Amino acid sequence: MSFVTADNNNGYGPHWHDESRVKTWCVAIQEEVANQKERLILWVPVWVAVGIGLYFALPFEPPFFVGVGSVSIAVALWALLWPLRDAGIMGHAAWLLIGILALSISGFTSAQLRTIIVKTPILIKALDPVNVEGRIAGIDRLEEGQGTRIILDRLEIERLSPAQTPKTVRLKLRQNINNHVGDRVSVLAGLNPPSAPVEPYAFDFQRYAYFQKLGAFGFTYRAPELIAAGKPDGMVQK
Repeated sequence: MSFVTADNNNGYGPHWHDESRVKTWCVAIQEEVANQKERLILWVPVWVAVGIGLYFALPFEPPFFVGVGSVSIAVALWALLWPLRDAGIMGHAAWLLIGILALSISGFTSAQLRTIIVKTPILIKALDPVNVEGRIAGIDRLEEGQGTRIILDRLEIERLSPAQTPKTVRLKLRQNINNHVGDRVSVLAGLNPPSAPVEPYAFDFQRYAYFQKLGAFGFTYRAPELIAAGKPDGMVQK
């Protein structure tokens, strides 16, 4: 192994090579930015998506202040480096990299914020049979002979406290119904928690259900009993 010294490299030490390498990278970044000048705006959602993907790749839920604090620091650094964007190659590259970092952290924080906003109780274990009372928030009439799916909200579920009660549940009925969106009904049903992925990297139905605010899925033993007819409250019946 040999090292560059002041004696064998015309007075330049090993730090000269490090600085030269960094400068080369900065030049490459600046050239690529110049080539993408008319398309730079299209890279904004890409770097935001990188942060979103990083959040969902984590095996744990980080404290919310981590994301908020990080994005605040990144944006502050980006603003502080604003005068350096025209102060040379290295300053411009540093300003760009901090901007990219700020975008990615913003995506990370926005995904975490969305997770907090949609937070809803999820059924932990199956309840079967159980009386369910709620308002019909959506009706999905399936193909002939396939029955109907309904979504209920404003729920009261037997054996569940208000804190444990999901915001919405989706139920499968064997028959077609004459109810309408907005009707408050009672039904005897079997409820199950959202199912986990069947294999690694398969579709994550639990995550889908969480962001749809669906806390349970199930079926009915009989047609819903109408408690009170209601208005659809701005929702569209399918």
